Amino acid sequence: MLQDTTFVDVVQAGDVIIEGDAAALVTIFGNLDTFSMGFPIVEP
Repeated sequence: MLQDTTFVDVVQAGDVIIEGDAAALVTIFGNLDTFSMGFPIVEP
């Protein structure tokens, strides 16, 4: 959430183990949107 590290860095460090098709997971992450922080919740 704070983007202190990337998912790839965590996988390479061995903190996360992927079982199955890693390319499918990369495809899913590639389709996610990046939202800007601090957007106004209510506008007049």
